This record gives sequence, structure tokens and C-alpha cells, in this order.
Amino acid sequence: MNHSITDPELKKLLDCGIIAIDKPQGPSSHQVTAWVKEILGGDIKIGHGGTLDPMVSGVLIIMLGRAVRLAPVILKHRKEYIAVLRLHDDVSKEDVLRAADEFTGRIYQRPPRKSAVRRQLRIRRIYEIEILDFKERLVLMRVACEAGTYVRSLCTHMALSMGVGGQMEELRRSRSGSVVLSDTCTLHDLKDAAVFASEGDTEELKKMILPVERLISEIPIVKILDSAVEAVCSGALLAGVGVSARESYKRDARVAVITEKGELVCIGKALVSSEEYKLGDTGLVVAPQAVVMKRGTYEKGWVSKNSKKSKNSKKSYDERSNSPLIDSKLTHNETSEPIDTSKKIKDRNISSGRESNRRNKQDNRPFKRITRAEKQRADTKSAEKKRTGKISKTKTIPDNAVPKVRSGFQPYKKNKK
Repeated sequence: MNHSITDPELKKLLDCGIIAIDKPQGPSSHQVTAWVKEILGGDIKIGHGGTLDPMVSGVLIIMLGRAVRLAPVILKHRKEYIAVLRLHDDVSKEDVLRAADEFTGRIYQRPPRKSAVRRQLRIRRIYEIEILDFKERLVLMRVACEAGTYVRSLCTHMALSMGVGGQMEELRRSRSGSVVLSDTCTLHDLKDAAVFASEGDTEELKKMILPVERLISEIPIVKILDSAVEAVCSGALLAGVGVSARESYKRDARVAVITEKGELVCIGKALVSSEEYKLGDTGLVVAPQAVVMKRGTYEKGWVSKNSKKSKNSKKSYDERSNSPLIDSKLTHNETSEPIDTSKKIKDRNISSGRESNRRNKQDNRPFKRITRAEKQRADTKSAEKKRTGKISKTKTIPDNAVPKVRSGFQPYKKNKK
């Protein structure tokens, strides 16, 4: 499907875009990513950010092309889940609300036994726990948390704090960064859109592929001039003279570098805080870490040394004879005849012994360099032909081809102590 697309806008999205899949229960995140790659076809790079357990559904971000470089950004996104907690005994609604307030903020967590990370104690932040519904022993709640939070462990700890125990019954991710459930599509819808795109109708597929700028909503923005874009795409550090606007951030913070049109250039590390420099100041301010924009999108804002040399080393031409002058120092006056360099080159070839080789090539007699062993075999064959009138098929090694040992030579022997 990818090879049959002629829409330039769709090609740009496939080269650097994201697809929000509404992952169903059952398959793993890696399996869903493999299915998306099979649907889109071609040799496109693909990856996912924010792994979901097989029995968890919801928002799964699939990165396409150069957007795969932004996987660390997705892993740090703020997440939001809808969870169902089943309690082992009856409790009042006040107890549930009290537990929700108690577990809001910074909490200690240890990953479950069945997890893909190391089981060590760590701190995670719970931004909000909202109780949506409470019926009998089932609690429906919305949890907004930091990346890397295990809602399964959170449900278990909340039930233990109520004194009854319990476990998570069902979980669905409703948000990852700025991508919500309304931005997602199912695998069946993506397959239909890919089939339509292969037949020429690309509108549905373009709606499903989101621009990569949707991933930088939680990162400070640094806007740069158009003359500095190509330098940053080539890996150069961003200086203050190339910054046109910026948001507030601290030193060593992760920032998003964009153009004046709002296009994402790269994700970088702040070398200084936003308060330590002014717009237009000299000095380096951002170091690129993950460049997303393709080189050549914007024109270069600098002149390289090679281009300067090429401009200065242009050949000058004589207006009367229209022939290139080899050097202005070699022409003693304007009325002198052009210098015949072919004669000098010919003399130099003759003096170095290359003229004979050149004649051999012209006469279709190529010069071949042979080794000493090959020469000895050829001499042996010619001598045998003169003696017997024919050449034997077996290879014979003459006596003179075997190096003789000197009469006084003794092999080296290690002295025995």
C-alpha cells in the first residue's frame, strides 16, 4: 500500500506521524504494532510508546517513520485510566472517598510480580482520583497519574487501606499526553482506510494519522528562525541568536524546538535555563537529541568553507582565445601563445617509462604483471615443449623453483636449561 500512494501530504504523514489505536483486550502491544505495520505495508519504520498489558484496552500510540525517535517523550507522558475495583466486603462510600484522597499525591509503589520491569520500590505521583460510580462492591474511578504507575497495585493498596481487600477488575487507558480516546481508531477502521487509500481515496487515512506535533503538548517550546532550522537538522547546537521565542524552562530540561510555522524540528536538552539568556544573545542554549525534521526541508543559512573555496578557485578565461589560463603567473604577457601542456605531459610519460605501456594498450596488447612463480612455470613449460614437442597437463615444479638451503645454515633451537 505504501508504494502505491501518490498523495504528497499522506506520504509526509507516513514518513513522520502517529496513529492512536484503540487497543482491544487480548493481544499484546507488540502484536498490535505488528498488525499496523502489516496493514500499512512497505518498509516503513514503526514502533509503539507506553506498553499496555494484554487484558488492558485503550489508547496505544503507534509511531511512524522518524517519529519513532520520540519514544522517550511518549514514555514520560501523563496517563489517565478508567479502572474498576472489586472489593471483598461491603464498605461505605465515605470510606471509598477517604481512600481516594489518601492515595492522591506522591506514593510508594512496587511493581507486581507479573510485570516487565524490575520489582524495586519507587515513587510515583497520582494527580487525581475521581470516583465515578459506586455500586455494591464495585468501584468505578478515573485515575490521572504519572508515567510508570501500576494502577493494579494502586487498586490493591486502596482496598487494603479500607480493611477489606480487593483487586482490579478491569482497566482502560483514556488518555496519553494530549491524545484521548476520541483521537483513536480501531484496527478494522485502519484496514478499511488503507484499502481505500490503495484505490486512490486517501482522505480517511489522512484523518487517522495525527501530526507528530501532538506529542509535544507537555514539553516547553523553543521557537527558532528559519535560517537556523537546517543547521539544527544537521546536528548543530542551537545558539541564542537563532531563537525567536521561548517558554519558561530550567537547565537540563527537555524542550521541543519548532519552526515559526509550528513544525517540530527536534527534541533537545536545555544547556541553560530560559532566564539565563535573552533573545539574540550569543552562546549555546539547546543541544539536539532527537532530530525529527528531514534535512533539506529549509534552505541553509550558512556558507561552508568548501563553497567559498570553489567560488575563489574558478578558472579565468582569456576573452580572445576563449581558452582557460593555467595560472596568471605562468602567462608572461597577454600576447604570448597558449601553453601546450600536452608536450610536457608526453615528455613526462616517456621519462617515467609509461609511454611503452600506453602503446601496448593502444595496440590491444595489455601489460600484465606476473609473479616469479608464474614466470618459472612458464619457463618450465617452454623448455618441456622444446624437448618433447608437447606440454604435459600435470604441473611440474623445476628444481630451480625450490629455494635451496645454505650449506652452513642451522635452524634456531631454544637453549635448554
